[in-house]
Amino acid sequence: MLTYKIADVTVAMDIKYDRLKKQAQPYCFKTDNPDIILSIPEKVTLKAKERFKELDDGAIEYLLMGALFYDKLLDFDGLMLHSSAVAVGNTAYLFSADSGVGKSTHTELWLKNIDGAVIVNDDKPAIRCIDGKIYVYGTPFSGKHDKSINKRFLLGGICFLERGEENEIYETDVASTLPLFLKQSSGMLGEDRVSLRLNVTDKILSSAKLYKMKCNMKPWAAKMSYEKMNTEIKVRLDSIYEVMEEMLSLGKEVTFTTNGDSMRPLLLSGESVTLKRFPKYKKGDVVLFRKKDGSFVLHRIIKTTGNVVFTQGDALLGRDEPFDKDAIIGKAIEFLKKDKTVKIQSFSYLLYKFIYMSNIGRALRKIKRKLR
Repeated sequence: MLTYKIADVTVAMDIKYDRLKKQAQPYCFKTDNPDIILSIPEKVTLKAKERFKELDDGAIEYLLMGALFYDKLLDFDGLMLHSSAVAVGNTAYLFSADSGVGKSTHTELWLKNIDGAVIVNDDKPAIRCIDGKIYVYGTPFSGKHDKSINKRFLLGGICFLERGEENEIYETDVASTLPLFLKQSSGMLGEDRVSLRLNVTDKILSSAKLYKMKCNMKPWAAKMSYEKMNTEIKVRLDSIYEVMEEMLSLGKEVTFTTNGDSMRPLLLSGESVTLKRFPKYKKGDVVLFRKKDGSFVLHRIIKTTGNVVFTQGDALLGRDEPFDKDAIIGKAIEFLKKDKTVKIQSFSYLLYKFIYMSNIGRALRKIKRKLR
């Protein structure tokens, strides 16, 4: 019985047939004390053969072992979702739908149209909650085409697809997606495991960004979904929020690394920004603010009305939801790019800001929005 590491869980699996042996090979991991041991009882195999007479022995083993792993993964705050997972950088995005809708076709469009995109798993990626974060993993249960990589990524969002004449994607809530999630994450569980499954589902959906999308499988469908699901530079500062607040309140500067491309070309994912608190913030300032859901976003102020602030990412076509000025944490005073540091007093930045905020800049964005 060989041992493997799948979704950061060590697993001993009694595999007899070539299909699963081949797909599990990249996950081989030597250990004398696996977290779980998976072996299919003979009577279960015989019953499956009677029920699925059209399947060969290798396919039946693949399905049954996948169901066993799904069940045991619940004990580690995880489950597998029937979906195609694609990643850009260290962030993964899951697209789920009934078979035949086109989730694999959609993620293939990401590979062709989004720089750096890779398939994490094309059938049943694993999702786990670990220390308050949600991670996505490749698994050996990767469908007939075996598209999977043995890596871990942060979850960027879960999107439920359906076919449509036009491309449309929008953020949705737990209530709307729960039935869809349960349908696509079903497993052969005993009654005593259903409660645990619901508990894990709640942890995932309560923390994840959730979307629904209608798509026509044209190339720009991938660009639209990526732009929407990666619209904000979400800074995971919860653990240091109090320290950061204290430093800024004392007039100190705070520098952190961003994650996202919504402020390109000014700031790319992985580059850094330095913040400082000011008594007032005005149109044109790039500010870090805290949304109602607790996430942090770095965008530019494009309008203020009284105490209400309107912001937008430099690379985006639409505005953010307006918020109160009290949600602003600080203003960017310099941008630490890969090859240089750009201060907000520099001529190059002032020229960039002038063009962006000018009538010409607004007209160009309006034309771009209409073209899109």
